[in-house]
Amino acid sequence: MVLIPALVIACKQPTVGDVSVTGVKLDQRELTLPAGKTAVLKATVEPANATVQTVTWSVEPADAVTLIDNKDGSCTVSAVKEVTATVTVTTADGGKTAQCAVTVSPLDFEYDETTKTYTVYTAKGLYAWAEAANVDLETNCVLAADIVLEKPAEGQSNWQPVGSEDDIAVAENGYKGTFDGRGYTIRNVTVNNSGSRNQGFFGVITGGAVKDVVLEDLSVTGGDNFVGGIAGHSTGSVSGCYVKGSVRGMNFNVGGIVGKSSGKIEGCCFDGSVQGTKYVGGITGWADGVSSVKACRVKGAVNGTDTVGGIAGGLQSGSSGSFVECIGCCADVQVTAVRDIGGVLGRSDTGTRYLNSCYWSGSPDSEGVINVAVQNFMKVPTEISSWTEATAKMNETLGADFGWKFVCTDNSLPQPVRQ
Repeated sequence: MVLIPALVIACKQPTVGDVSVTGVKLDQRELTLPAGKTAVLKATVEPANATVQTVTWSVEPADAVTLIDNKDGSCTVSAVKEVTATVTVTTADGGKTAQCAVTVSPLDFEYDETTKTYTVYTAKGLYAWAEAANVDLETNCVLAADIVLEKPAEGQSNWQPVGSEDDIAVAENGYKGTFDGRGYTIRNVTVNNSGSRNQGFFGVITGGAVKDVVLEDLSVTGGDNFVGGIAGHSTGSVSGCYVKGSVRGMNFNVGGIVGKSSGKIEGCCFDGSVQGTKYVGGITGWADGVSSVKACRVKGAVNGTDTVGGIAGGLQSGSSGSFVECIGCCADVQVTAVRDIGGVLGRSDTGTRYLNSCYWSGSPDSEGVINVAVQNFMKVPTEISSWTEATAKMNETLGADFGWKFVCTDNSLPQPVRQ
């Protein structure tokens, strides 16, 4: 007889008192999270007295959000890019799952209360800053992305100027903060207020600073006085701004950048058309007080009746201690007017302190009606041979220590850049 050993199969028996997992739930099934922000999802294992409470977390697509397992049944979700993702929690015991749909939305803005600064990412964020700035005119803005405004219906506006519309109370009601565009572009700004003065992206800038913003496809229509692409009236600083579009005023002080300036305009460009009646210019319609226009460029058409120039309509420094400068600017323009017309200036009255190294091409042939000493206001190529030569002279006059210089490529109209 042959004895065959018995086959003994050992089976693991549940430990007395173990409680199996029957399911898992999340505290949120849907979550909307702005890009760059975080939230916490909490998982609850069922039943509550299940022996194994361990869970794991995953997300699809993997690059939509980042997950940090907090090891306490919760997970920190950080939004990365604008997309809808699915976060899944899975139990170690039984592989039970639950899911949350996470929609990553644009971050409109961030606000720093200490510095009173809006960091703006979207059109909605830009409107939020503008609303706050019209309440507190020292509210700052920093752009963090290109912004596209929705185009309005014909004859309507999608933007109301920041700053006062009250010309009498400019000192009290103009913008006093800092707007830093960081080189980003805002498209489709449309201001259509033909019955109001002080019109532009800003109505009035009083001691504030606006810099490094591009306004593309801009359209500004204002009333009888002070109309500009960046501002209707400025006593502050406007630098590194680039306006592309059209500016139209019903009467006086109309400029591609600033309607009337009693401050500083540097390194700014305007491409497009400017139209007004008197004191009309590609950069500024009128400059007085303590003001300067330096290292600016214009390309387009400037139209008016009286005192119209490719760079500035008129300059005047009448009171004691005031001065006006126009230095190192260039224009390729078609200027039309009945009287006091120039490729650079419409008219410069006595008292203007320093006019030097400005060049233009196009029309008219005259630099303007200038009643003070002027150096190197010349037309290209009839009075100076080329834009390349004019660029060298503008940079020499502006000086190596000035914050801007011109770059000329293939003898084309020079472009100002920061040094």
